[in-house]
Amino acid sequence: MRAEQRSLSSVIRCSASMGKLFLLCSMLLRMSYLFGQETFEVKEFGPDPGNLRMIVHLPENVGSDVKRLPMVVALHGCTQNAEELLEMTGWDKLADLREFILVCPEQRGSNNMMQCFDWFRAKDAVGEQGELASIMSMMEHAKQTWPIDTGRVFIYGVSAGAAMAVNAMVGHPATFRAGATIAGGPFLGDVGLLTAARSLGDPPDRTPQEWRAIISEVYPDAIGPWPRLIVMHGTNDKVVDQRASLELIDQWVGLNGLDAEADRIEVEMDGHLGISQLKYNDDAGRAVVTSFVFDGVGHAIVIDAGEGPCQGGITGKRSVDLDFHSTCVIADLFGL
Repeated sequence: MRAEQRSLSSVIRCSASMGKLFLLCSMLLRMSYLFGQETFEVKEFGPDPGNLRMIVHLPENVGSDVKRLPMVVALHGCTQNAEELLEMTGWDKLADLREFILVCPEQRGSNNMMQCFDWFRAKDAVGEQGELASIMSMMEHAKQTWPIDTGRVFIYGVSAGAAMAVNAMVGHPATFRAGATIAGGPFLGDVGLLTAARSLGDPPDRTPQEWRAIISEVYPDAIGPWPRLIVMHGTNDKVVDQRASLELIDQWVGLNGLDAEADRIEVEMDGHLGISQLKYNDDAGRAVVTSFVFDGVGHAIVIDAGEGPCQGGITGKRSVDLDFHSTCVIADLFGL
């Protein structure tokens, strides 16, 4: 009997030790999750009517103190995924250096064979439905999971991702402090695939007031205030004509009751040949829209590859090195 009791006691002690070991391993994993610089997928983030993936990049020491961090939502372009976007733009490097959280929605091939966000379909791009609703759900999950400063939430998109970023800012203006588009265009409303496709190469020419009216038709109660906007586009873009960005600027100044004339134009910005900056200011002198025009650049992200604090990204088919790190410039304008 005593031998059996000793054996039972040993089993209990062993079980208790295993339980403590399991708890310790869980804590270590949780610490790695919180304090490591890593990019990972969140499988369950809440309602997902658009059937998207949620990729997150956390900077070092997230959750180690009470400090709340900014969040940037970054949307990739067609035939891309979140990992490629981060590698090409260097957003993950900046997130580590400047301490902000990255949320990167990713399209699935089962939704769109070209992996484009379906920015042109009302059921995915307007209101509380489809892919746009999934993106907002990811953001809400991030806010509930990590220490995020809800007053410093930003959105960034490339090409189709830029169009979806505009949809998000138009549909949820109070959510975002500012947004940035690379090779994007205006909010078109529910126009369907064919009209949307035509608008890429031959965007409609409308006045700021006409563009504002299109938003009012879809969101009659939307009155702003609207997020600040940063627009970047190359003059030789054969996929999305640069005029699309000009129409987006018209739409945004129309939303803000401004005229379409730039208040400040800087050619060869900071000595960069072929790069111009235009600012459209409100009555207080604050830049509501900041536009960058890249002379001769096609459908590409402008980077400055290197190891410096304001360098990053890699050159490829969708990026070009002009010694101008557009991601860093956008982060500066976001106030990150």
